[in-house]
Amino acid sequence: MSRKKNNTWHPASGQYGWLGSTKGYKQSERAKTEIDRLIKTIESRRPQIQQYYNEIGSMTESQNELKNLTELDRFLDTSYNLERESEKKIAKTNLATITDVDGERKKESFQDQRKRDVELANITQDMQRINLGQKEKTDLYQLDNLINQLNVERSRY
Repeated sequence: MSRKKNNTWHPASGQYGWLGSTKGYKQSERAKTEIDRLIKTIESRRPQIQQYYNEIGSMTESQNELKNLTELDRFLDTSYNLERESEKKIAKTNLATITDVDGERKKESFQDQRKRDVELANITQDMQRINLGQKEKTDLYQLDNLINQLNVERSRY
């Protein structure tokens, strides 16, 4: 024999069978329903947060790529100018076997600087990715924490 939940006698919970429910019971049911609705709303924000951080990551990657290309263009322009200066110095002397030692040093120094700049840019990009990942995890943990708090609050009713 099955009985409906409302027809059961549970005075401690505020249900008095066929006599009905107390005002407190009705309020607690409305509160539980509202908390359940809030939890669903908050959980639906998780994909939005993840999408936001994915878009920020993509924009950061594009920005870094453009910076790298700009730096590469600058490096190539400077290298080309150094090469032309060396060629001009050699042409002035009219000797085919003479090399511009100062120009070669500048070129090597500039190439070394370019390598250091690339390494620094890579480290900076890695740090940006790590920081962005940490921010995303922090936001998602806060979301989980809020959901847990709501579940604890719901269990009090």
